[in-house]
Amino acid sequence: SKDELIKAINTKGRDNARRPMQWSNEESAGFTTGKPWLKLNPNYKTINVEEALEGPNSIFYTYQKLIRLRHENPVIVDGNFELVESTGDNILAFWRKLEDEKWLVVANLSGKEQNLNLDVPFKEVLISNYEKRDNLKDMVLKPYEAFAVKA
Repeated sequence: SKDELIKAINTKGRDNARRPMQWSNEESAGFTTGKPWLKLNPNYKTINVEEALEGPNSIFYTYQKLIRLRHENPVIVDGNFELVESTGDNILAFWRKLEDEKWLVVANLSGKEQNLNLDVPFKEVLISNYEKRDNLKDMVLKPYEAFAVKA
């Protein structure tokens, strides 16, 4: 039937997961001067390209930093992966090792603070989405906190 067909299309189609690009906080998110055929995300007033380009810690600039780290550091692509297993269910921590280079990556995958104690000395914080740390002992990771350090 027509109703079953529409339900199947909406379930398996991609449009239910798509939204117009949010370019600005203007009407229709700066995507069009007309009416978009797909619904806008209501957060376009605060989450959009224009806003991201103004904030040095935005996701846009974070991705630029990550891409630069990947291009400039073979340890990310070619390094051996070693999972840190003593972190609990909500924290992902792993080493990337290549020759004399060692990086530790830590991510709190939950919306709650998590305790972690990694008594690991490090030389440099490479990237972080919160304030930079000076040690990794008796940490309280903020919700969704993530960072990489060079050991």
